[in-house]
Amino acid sequence: MNQEPYVEVRLIQYHYNKDYGDTRVCECGHSYVRHFDPYESMENVGCKYCACDHFKETVTSMILEEKDYDSGLLSDYGGGDVKWWHDYLRNVIHDCNTYWRELIDSYTEK
Repeated sequence: MNQEPYVEVRLIQYHYNKDYGDTRVCECGHSYVRHFDPYESMENVGCKYCACDHFKETVTSMILEEKDYDSGLLSDYGGGDVKWWHDYLRNVIHDCNTYWRELIDSYTEK
């Protein structure tokens, strides 16, 4: 018989991270801070408002943490040419939409 004298048990504990962001939203629809008990040293108790026992951030919440699209400085190249400005703004809006679509796709592929 080749048995070890002890059985090894590893325990994983989840603790509140004050720097994570209390307003981030869980898949259950409640905020991060609602998954911890402020009266018990922020012990991980699961969501106090539903049966969710583990915080899992929503994709929407993660995307909202991303930086906004920055088109850079506007030029005055078009002067008073309204058609030029319409085309310019359409291109900026297209670039912005492309930026957000690619960002959203990168999260939904995970």
